[in-house]
Amino acid sequence: MDLMGMIKGQLSEAVVGQLGKAVGLAPDDVNKAMSVIVPAQVNVLAQHAATPQGAQGILGLLGNFGNLGNFASLLGGVGGAGSLLKIGESVLPALFGNKLPGVLSGLASHTGLNQGALGSLMSLAGPLVLGQLGSHAKATGMNAAGLGGLLGGLQGAVGGMLPAGLSSALNLGSAAGVLGAIPNLGGMMQGLSGMVGGAAGQVGGAAAGALGAVGSVAAAGAAAANAPQKAGMPIWLPILGAAAIGALGWIFLRPNNSSTVTTPGTTSTDSTMSTDTTNTSSTAVMCDKTYSLGVTDGATVTEPFQFGGTGKGKGYNITVYQADGRKIGTKDLPNDASCNWGYLSKPTKGQIKYEVREIGGTDIVSTVTLNVQ
Repeated sequence: MDLMGMIKGQLSEAVVGQLGKAVGLAPDDVNKAMSVIVPAQVNVLAQHAATPQGAQGILGLLGNFGNLGNFASLLGGVGGAGSLLKIGESVLPALFGNKLPGVLSGLASHTGLNQGALGSLMSLAGPLVLGQLGSHAKATGMNAAGLGGLLGGLQGAVGGMLPAGLSSALNLGSAAGVLGAIPNLGGMMQGLSGMVGGAAGQVGGAAAGALGAVGSVAAAGAAAANAPQKAGMPIWLPILGAAAIGALGWIFLRPNNSSTVTTPGTTSTDSTMSTDTTNTSSTAVMCDKTYSLGVTDGATVTEPFQFGGTGKGKGYNITVYQADGRKIGTKDLPNDASCNWGYLSKPTKGQIKYEVREIGGTDIVSTVTLNVQ
């Protein structure tokens, strides 16, 4: 897969003009900014996908974008730019975390463009990048291992497109692989997909948040990703070399199911609760971040998937129940040094309820019921 070529194929002269009007930039400035914005976003996706849990989280996020490969149709639809902007403004903080302000500042310094306009363009570019990658993942049935290999092969290529100094601003460190919550993504995606000609069906698992939400999205026109280049199209994206293309062979790998998980005590004999946590230290870190959870109530997910987010205090206690009320297990998940908490959940298939409490507390912070496949 030539992801960069696919993105380039969506940026026709007309699309660049529309983007410029939406954010208040001239077409040449849009091209200049996108030459850095797109590699920066691919770089961050690759960092998240470098671990099995992170790759599963990104694959779940892409489940929301599988039928949104025709960016020109999305942008030209009624309310298209505004809808895309809202989606990007919701998704990018989950991907970039607290690095996003520094990245925008670095982009402004490098391009000399207004930071507010760059932020809007960055948000609009999010659905473009995710739409191309998501449509390819859907069309090929890509698994988490294949996605990790694909993005890992691209990371070196896009790194060479980034200006000096921006790479350090993009370094997620220990936050890589742990995505933040994305409020109401399903609702925004469902409204947007209705504007795409030929879209059939509705977003199912697309109502999920970022982590582990592999949606059942109806088919739509991803063929536009392979459309021939038009005259006047931006030429800033280079063709990947043979070595990078060779790395794409990873997309044909099957998932590795040999990872070991541990099981706390349960009250049922036919279910287990995986507890591969994001925090391998036995000492909890006291945090004051706003509580977030990367899955959405009512989402459809494929096990194993990452259950977690960011938070405050020592961390969170998770209690998991089957649909009939039987308790599968309970586990304390301390915050790590970045105030992230979570674990790789493999409860059992069916409707599963999760109750979240602060460690040592009795009040329920949130309750989430997931349809586990």
